Amino acid sequence: MKIIIASVGNVGKAKESLAEKIVERGYANKDQISIRREKMKIIDDRKPEHKQNQVLVVATDTFLSGWGEAAKGKSMAAWSVKPIDADIVKEWVQNRTDMKNVAIRGGDYKPKNAEHFHIYVADINAIKAQLNRA
Repeated sequence: MKIIIASVGNVGKAKESLAEKIVERGYANKDQISIRREKMKIIDDRKPEHKQNQVLVVATDTFLSGWGEAAKGKSMAAWSVKPIDADIVKEWVQNRTDMKNVAIRGGDYKPKNAEHFHIYVADINAIKAQLNRA
């Protein structure tokens, strides 16, 4: 028998503690337990030209976290944008009720604790119109 403790986030003390309890209670030997980190699902809508000289406005998607592709954890979304427009896109994302923990990151950013990560291409003209800044 092999027991695998899998996690999309960081494999930390909680998983190690679970493994210790399994051994303590006699359910398995230490060599029968494997702790590993699963890969997160990444959907990247960017074309090559959107990956050059761009930053990401990143947020936790509270609506999609906990089900679907992120059934066991956190779903994150990001919008690729030119650095000059990042603050406008950040304000737009902060105004959304389904997004929290909004930040601006480098264009190659990958979250460590997410199960699902979707990178969109920001339509800056539509965002400015929604913010009445056209």
